[in-house]
Amino acid sequence: MNQNQIKDAAAHYQAEYMMCLGGFFNQVFLIRDKEREYVLKAYNAKQASFRQLQSELIWMQSLRESGVAVPENVKTLAWEQILTIRYEEDIYFYIAFHKMEGTIVQPAEWNNEFYHLWGKALGKMHRAASTFDEPDEEFDLPHWSTSPHYLAIHESFDDKMFNIYQDMITYSTTLPISNETFGIIHHDFHHENFFIHQKEVRPFDFGDTQYNYFFYDLVVTIYHAVQSINVQDRASFLETFMTNLFRGYQSEYISVNRFGDWVEQLPCFLAYRRMYSYGYLQLYLPEHKKAKLEPTFNKMKQDILTETPVVEMPSSLIKQVQSNLLVR
Repeated sequence: MNQNQIKDAAAHYQAEYMMCLGGFFNQVFLIRDKEREYVLKAYNAKQASFRQLQSELIWMQSLRESGVAVPENVKTLAWEQILTIRYEEDIYFYIAFHKMEGTIVQPAEWNNEFYHLWGKALGKMHRAASTFDEPDEEFDLPHWSTSPHYLAIHESFDDKMFNIYQDMITYSTTLPISNETFGIIHHDFHHENFFIHQKEVRPFDFGDTQYNYFFYDLVVTIYHAVQSINVQDRASFLETFMTNLFRGYQSEYISVNRFGDWVEQLPCFLAYRRMYSYGYLQLYLPEHKKAKLEPTFNKMKQDILTETPVVEMPSSLIKQVQSNLLVR
């Protein structure tokens, strides 16, 4: 994708291309009309279908109606929610959003109030998901067990990794499924996928949204948060982080105890997320970037094969978190 293509897409919003903002595939751009700035996201049709993107927008609209401060979709001059442009053999979809105010909070600035707000935002999204009714049979968000990423990871793993992954899938199918415990999740709610503005969490990047266990969404947050913490500090961090994350979550939705044995699920879902991340990066990261990260990938693979815990969590830590949650 080149700059001229983005300028062409921006013209459909009577806007000008300003800059690339990044994104995993470098497909998120800043555009501007005479009055304000917008965020324009591009999707190759090989990555996401029109129906999936349409369903994502319907879900985001439902979240807005439930009081979650997600970005608002901007229509083209032709009143299209999703712009479709063909370039020779490739088809691209474009979606524009109003640019939200707010900042990404970096790890050096994290505190208990921030963790509470983080959990509160997840709780609010899951509460909305628990009562969400699919509008029609055209609504088409991926299911965790049959999504394209899952199928591709399947094919890329060697036998031992595949067997470990299959064990994880088998375990997951034993967990309770109800509207209270399972539904649409963000699936990538790390600290760089939401802004804070006047103590309000403003989530964005719903490109990985899928049907999955609500507790897994919490664990995804824990998995990515702990990557930002020095190994020797992780135990003390996790006690504080999980206590305040769960308290914030429970202030908006249900107690984590309603998900069954969350203490048992936690290390399993952490291992699952590591496996998913390894497969995703192997599939989609450009070769020159993979080469630079080869030692990291080798360590991830070794830890997966030896089933090394993602993070050490002694029983005393878990008991302290459980005790903290009983204190108002």
